[in-house]
Amino acid sequence: MVIVDGKMAAALKTQDLPAIYQTVRPYGGMLCIFHKDAKLEKEAKALPQARILEAGPDQLFVKKVGALPGSADWSHQYADAGQSVVSQDSRVKAPLGLLWFGVQRMKKSFRGTVMGHPHRLRVGGCSSREQTLFARWTSTPGGSCGNAN
Repeated sequence: MVIVDGKMAAALKTQDLPAIYQTVRPYGGMLCIFHKDAKLEKEAKALPQARILEAGPDQLFVKKVGALPGSADWSHQYADAGQSVVSQDSRVKAPLGLLWFGVQRMKKSFRGTVMGHPHRLRVGGCSSREQTLFARWTSTPGGSCGNAN
């Protein structure tokens, strides 16, 4: 949820709205602006995947509906039921970098898999309360970078 209120909301310009909306997560993320005018509401209606919700007289609530354009589900341990190990995302392009968070506590195990904390997968925007899927990180052939499978 992104909240804009107070002096920042009063000074908000319509051209700022797309940049703020871009930070709202997909699958039901909310943008709450505690200042409302006709120009702002018109601009909000034009945002991609935006749904304007009923709010108070000086409030504008915008919900981001659906997945990011070009994103795909990773629904099984090896990407899909056919075990293709290939993501169908068209949004992500090379070159990619590796971001590492936390301490390195992984240990090698059977078939080169690295055991550690399981990583959640998202399918159709299901949250962990609705459905939780997990993945294991594996070592790449000839390398030590982790790839989610």
